Amino acid sequence: MHLIDSHAHLDMYSSDDLPQVLARAYAAEVRNILAIGIGEGPHEMHRALEIAESTDSPELPQIYASAGIHPQEAASATPDALAQLATLAANPRCVAIGEIGLDYYHVDNPEADVQKAAFVAQLHVAAAARKPILIHLDRLQLARFVPGQRIEFGDGIHHIAEQFHPPGAVFVMRRENIDGVAPHPEGAAGEIVVVAPVLQGDQRTDRRLAINLVALGDG
Repeated sequence: MHLIDSHAHLDMYSSDDLPQVLARAYAAEVRNILAIGIGEGPHEMHRALEIAESTDSPELPQIYASAGIHPQEAASATPDALAQLATLAANPRCVAIGEIGLDYYHVDNPEADVQKAAFVAQLHVAAAARKPILIHLDRLQLARFVPGQRIEFGDGIHHIAEQFHPPGAVFVMRRENIDGVAPHPEGAAGEIVVVAPVLQGDQRTDRRLAINLVALGDG
């Protein structure tokens, strides 16, 4: 059985160690790796893409990359950094924006307003590039249960609902979960679905992102 590693920080390895890491992964049946491009800040978010583009061997996994500004580096989400992110996102080998999000749990992270601004700005970059997002949220910014077992979405999900609109996409969510979002028959309680049309040659398909929140507990 072939495996896909969907979240690997390959840029943490030295240039001497990385070939051995990839060889061991291939020996363990890993055939595809998504390298997460956050580094230690925006000045390093290109490194995962460089690894993806420079790794070309039938005896190593095929590597794709993401790029993004982690919430702990949100203060560095300057206009120049966001422009750099948009440039990286335009590369076909960069298949997602992330990991991005909100992390209020660690007290040394930037203030909430700074994190929110960086998150929203990157949602706009992702939407413009028609790329999916890789989300980093502490649990309370994702969702929480309230009395009666009703799910209440946190800041992170509200921002996605309000700001992540790839051209031609349809955002689907039940009204009882977020006020002001029109109900849709495909949106089950506790679930978010983004439906975005994708052209593959002359064929149109719908790409779906579903986040099922029903099983989440208090955090």
